[in-house]
Amino acid sequence: MPERLYDVLINDLACAAAIGVYEHEYERLQPLRISLRISAVEPAGGFVSDTYAEVISYDKVAAAVRALCQKEHVGLIETLAERIAALCLGNPLTRRVMVRIEKIEAVAGAIVGVEIVRPK
Repeated sequence: MPERLYDVLINDLACAAAIGVYEHEYERLQPLRISLRISAVEPAGGFVSDTYAEVISYDKVAAAVRALCQKEHVGLIETLAERIAALCLGNPLTRRVMVRIEKIEAVAGAIVGVEIVRPK
């Protein structure tokens, strides 16, 4: 029987990140919005056991993403997206992850960003 999957969603997570390639971007943290769709393996008996340890904790993922954003300066938003994807794929329950990062203040009059999808 194939694995049953479900998606854990984290939308518009507000983060401050040391990111950017321009000199002025090294002077302060920049606000980002990060959204994730983590496809994970459903517990063997489904969700009837109501057991927290059998699922991906969106609370823990959000905290880990925020910590990663402030760990060190990253030049490219694509690099940060890859690092967040790797973080999510490190969970043994994760089978696939979509990472969307939006830079809110990078371009006047627009919100810019990237979206990547990575399978395990």
